[in-house]
Amino acid sequence: MVGTENRLTERVETTSGSTFMSDSQFRRLQLVVGGLVTLFAFAVYAKTAAPTFSYWDCGEFVACANILGIPHPPGSPVFVLLGRVFTLLPIASDIAVRVNFLSVTTSAMAAGIAFFVLVRLILAGLLQGEKTVTRWQAWVALGGAVSGALFLAFSNTHWNNAVEAEVYGASMFLTLALAWLAMRWADRRHKPLSDRYLIAISYVALLSVGIHMTVYLAMPVIFLFIISIDPALRRNWRFWVSGIVLFFIAVDVTWFVVAGGLWLLISVAAAVTRRAVAGWGLIAAIMVAAWLGFSSQTFLLVRSTQDPNIDENDPETIKSFSGFLQRKQYGQTGMISRMFDRRGKWLNQFGDHAHMGFYRYFKEQYGFGGWAMVPVILVGFYGAFWLFRRAPPWGVMIFMLFFVGSVGLILYMNFADGTQYYRLNPDAYMEVRHRDYFFTPAYIVFGMMMGLGLAALAGRLGERGAAGRQLAVGLAIVAALLPLRTLQANWRGADRSRNFTPYDYAWNLLQSCKPNAILFTSGDNDTFPLWCIQEVYGVRKDVAIVNLSLAQTDWYIWQMKHMWGLPVTFTDDQILWSVPDRSLGMELDRPKEAYKDPVSGNRHYLFPTRDGGSYLPVNEMIVEHIVLNNKWERPIYFSSNPSDKSRLHLEKHCRVVGEAFEVVREDAPMDFDYPATASLMDSTYLYRGFDDPTIGLDDNAVGLAVAFPERMLALSDYYRRLGDTANSDHWANKARSTFPSYYRTHEMRAQQLRAAGDSTAATKVLEEGVQQVGAYATLLPDNRMYWYFWGKMCEAAGHDDDAEKYLAEAFWNNPNDQMVYQDYVQFLTAHTKTGPAARAAAKWLEYYPSDQRARSLVNIRRTGGG
Repeated sequence: MVGTENRLTERVETTSGSTFMSDSQFRRLQLVVGGLVTLFAFAVYAKTAAPTFSYWDCGEFVACANILGIPHPPGSPVFVLLGRVFTLLPIASDIAVRVNFLSVTTSAMAAGIAFFVLVRLILAGLLQGEKTVTRWQAWVALGGAVSGALFLAFSNTHWNNAVEAEVYGASMFLTLALAWLAMRWADRRHKPLSDRYLIAISYVALLSVGIHMTVYLAMPVIFLFIISIDPALRRNWRFWVSGIVLFFIAVDVTWFVVAGGLWLLISVAAAVTRRAVAGWGLIAAIMVAAWLGFSSQTFLLVRSTQDPNIDENDPETIKSFSGFLQRKQYGQTGMISRMFDRRGKWLNQFGDHAHMGFYRYFKEQYGFGGWAMVPVILVGFYGAFWLFRRAPPWGVMIFMLFFVGSVGLILYMNFADGTQYYRLNPDAYMEVRHRDYFFTPAYIVFGMMMGLGLAALAGRLGERGAAGRQLAVGLAIVAALLPLRTLQANWRGADRSRNFTPYDYAWNLLQSCKPNAILFTSGDNDTFPLWCIQEVYGVRKDVAIVNLSLAQTDWYIWQMKHMWGLPVTFTDDQILWSVPDRSLGMELDRPKEAYKDPVSGNRHYLFPTRDGGSYLPVNEMIVEHIVLNNKWERPIYFSSNPSDKSRLHLEKHCRVVGEAFEVVREDAPMDFDYPATASLMDSTYLYRGFDDPTIGLDDNAVGLAVAFPERMLALSDYYRRLGDTANSDHWANKARSTFPSYYRTHEMRAQQLRAAGDSTAATKVLEEGVQQVGAYATLLPDNRMYWYFWGKMCEAAGHDDDAEKYLAEAFWNNPNDQMVYQDYVQFLTAHTKTGPAARAAAKWLEYYPSDQRARSLVNIRRTGGG
């Protein structure tokens, strides 16, 4: 039997009304059901997979897989290499889709292996040392395993990762593979060659570091499980040393390399020279396997020396390589160091806090909201408790996998909640995106615990006689069907099959630029899609992309100078951080040589500093340096409005051209190049899917897309001021038809009609807008932007009660959005609803405690004013 060595009787007999199932029967049935679970998950993922690439890291991973580049720390070399293999498979015409299928495949395999793990866990609880399995127990085990595997498969975060080029599908497969290998070892440990499972665990664990470090969280749990099962290994000091040495990889790469290398030499030498070869032989094999797995990291060192177009952190030296694997941000702070400098309140990190609270995402995983989460939680924990009572080592393992994937990751990742001030930046930092994907291990394990809990309940029924056994089988069937609710609830949000928005966004932005341009971007979502569309699809490779987040690092500035031919004239000693510095209260590295600031005339380092009393980040120095050294030879653009804190006052020298902001000589504070914008938006740009409410766009995609209808409305207003009513109407109607979810397209058209004297038509447009925007919010209730748009639409149409309700939904769904907060509070105060406004302000202060206007609003309420 896959997953267990309990010998099942080869005969069918009846004892007290129970019919036994033969070993061969159960083995075949288990393989068939497990295969069907895997294929079902694969079919759903394939049906909902992205047709190109998604936002955030996906574009970067696809591009790196295609060119064998080095993505962001910690590099994921195994994922990149596997992704490269998938780019060569003739499974789709689009290379991005091929890489997406790496996630589709491994995520489905994770569901499949979860099934086999659960069968073994459930049988451990049901049998309690017995050697035979009755038919009702077999069906309970299979039903519970199907249930847990499918809860895992269609849980919100795992499914979303399964349909795009991300590392988490492969990570979860390897995590569960480690658990399965440990179980196989436990069942076979008294047989010859059983140690091969321990060797395989060592290899897979260190190989998994080349996918993502979250897999390694399972290793302490696996180690504890192994020593709890085997007294000989528990007393083997060499095995303990090996476990400690291997765990160093999660603490400090340098420690692992030194200690692991030394222990490898000792163990191999002892195995070869000593008579007690058997004792040292296992240790040597474990260490050799570990180093073979870890050897995948050499790809980073070798490939980085070849300077691919994407070469993040430039990990060519031991120092840079070590910092890269430790995910040091901007070359300074490692994850372990950051862990002990708490960046958020405990309640926020564990609770329901925007962008990073563990429970905020946990309650959205399985399609059971509100009070329905109470029985979900109880069933999951009951399953772990039931297993612990009946088979302690197995119960401890499943619970500890959940614990380290939840509490352990909350402590380790230490996400910022907006309340703590960071020493290198004079502002509180808030996580810029939803961080649920880091907690995927906890969410998938709890999905398995739900299946385990349902099987436990069925098992308790089956132990109460013949009628109980019939009820147990019935409950097992119900348990296997329950995840269909999760499938139905999460389908629309996870379905990427018609979502082309990241590709279209990147296409539109690049087409906005003149030939040979330099384009400054702000972060991941306006950079990674550009990298992908250039490196994979070959679109507008003449445009040089400068990411302003990465431009705060020395390696990236060095690459600008030496690899991309940008106008960077700093010397290497002025760029590279090589000298320890404590001027900011921390031990950081700074460049060896200072430079003369061309704006202030002062000398300082290319390093975060204060100049003239104001904070000056490195990326602002780089923008100034490139703009001044470019001398108008190449067109320069920004993907978003330049900061009004720019010492060159670039915001006063930018002209809007389509989606981009072009730097021009003359004063042009946010002027429009209307003819160029009209031409781009009418005949060049792509807007696929924005007019279809059934396409599950998230708030990030919608927020980025708002610029397009805003440009159309600006063109409509421009032509109306020229007296060109036909063109004005064309752009107003195009905005409404292309982006019907955006309230301002309806609001502005209504204003135009009312100004023309047609109040009836204006009212009709507003009412149609309420219906159309409402359709998006109703179909995609998790997208706060749609609730915000619906509230604003109702406000424009005069439906004040609905406006308040929908604006409140938008705000309380994500209370750290400044635009939503301001409009919600403004609406409340305009309607003299001081109480709700003060409550909203109090919540806002949890994120931004220095906001004096919000504090005044709260104080007015407390003192009885208003």
